[in-house]
Amino acid sequence: MDATSYCNAPLDEWIHQAIQTGFLSFYKPTEDRELASWFLTAQSGNRLLTHWAARSLTYWRNRDFARDYFWVHHQFSELIAIDPQAFADWHATPKVSANGPHSVQCAGMGNDLYAVKDRDDWTSPLFKLTNRYDPSLHTPKSLLNRLVQLSERVPTAIEAKPMSPSLPINHLRVSRENLGDDILIIAAVQMLARAGLTPVEWVDRDNEIANLPRMGRSGILLNGWFKANPAQ
Repeated sequence: MDATSYCNAPLDEWIHQAIQTGFLSFYKPTEDRELASWFLTAQSGNRLLTHWAARSLTYWRNRDFARDYFWVHHQFSELIAIDPQAFADWHATPKVSANGPHSVQCAGMGNDLYAVKDRDDWTSPLFKLTNRYDPSLHTPKSLLNRLVQLSERVPTAIEAKPMSPSLPINHLRVSRENLGDDILIIAAVQMLARAGLTPVEWVDRDNEIANLPRMGRSGILLNGWFKANPAQ
């Protein structure tokens, strides 16, 4: 599921009915593509997806560059064209049109909501948005702004409230690659910044926690995690 996909209804309300054959993608985003790649779901070991994945790996075996941007879609089209079983599996898959998800893009995300609301398919369980739009069109009345209610959920400005801590403030860092850990750290740093605080030292959460006494008395902003180094 692409990051620019927007759920218009909880998955539990529609995904089970739509995936009754074990595979789902939105159908015909354009006339030359059988399916969209921005939302895929399948049961583990699904035959159609397995064969498509195998073709994709083969495609990259002896090349450094893709033939075109939509190479993965073309691999799917070629698969169902030459493999009778894949064709039968795809033919048996319920076709959920990509027109509904694309309706917000087609209406124009930067356009005034009330000018284009009748052009959107509000019954669509999912909308496919895009990061390719003019940010200057993103006004409080724009379709995108009203859709995600940014004006109500995100303040337009954050006033820092400087503090004078009695102890220096430290902060965690991580040496392992885990995007979730990075997000937690970024959020915590921003929270400290709102209070006018800047960490004076970064402490590795797995390997340096036991060494904190070397810094004397100090504060540190912590979050929960599964520790990989019990000795520390």
